[in-house]
Amino acid sequence: LQDAVFGAREKNRYKNRMLDMVIGKNHPLRQLKSFTDRMRDITPEGMIDENVMGLVDAVHRHDKDANANFLSPRFMPIMPEKLNTKRRLLSPDMFSLYRDDSDNSILPLPNTLEKVGMKANDRDSVLELVMDITGVNNVVDDALDLVKGLRKQGLDKDLV
Repeated sequence: LQDAVFGAREKNRYKNRMLDMVIGKNHPLRQLKSFTDRMRDITPEGMIDENVMGLVDAVHRHDKDANANFLSPRFMPIMPEKLNTKRRLLSPDMFSLYRDDSDNSILPLPNTLEKVGMKANDRDSVLELVMDITGVNNVVDDALDLVKGLRKQGLDKDLV
């Protein structure tokens, strides 16, 4: 499913954003802000110690990745992250509901259930129970219904 979504996005990707066409290449809005400058913009003054901001700046100074994650753990994700950011500082995937062998994953449920010695049928039943209890099935069903409705209206191409 994720490969199909990425393929559709790549196929329909625009060469330029509308903002880029309107303001040109050298406009200040196109300048990338550092992570700490973006944090300062959204947090009240004094909420985060300047030493922490200095540490984050020191880490980010060696990489131009604008999508680095910092202190952003994901709990029980149902799919791998769509943005493959190289830098994930203190941002693990915890108890993921898919098989994950990456270094950034903490106790992915399918892997954990397999290592405990559960049979495949039992693992599937436990994962299904967890997905029912957490409401994942309802969210996925609602999202699929939304896409189906958009497809009927002919608006599905605008989403991907």
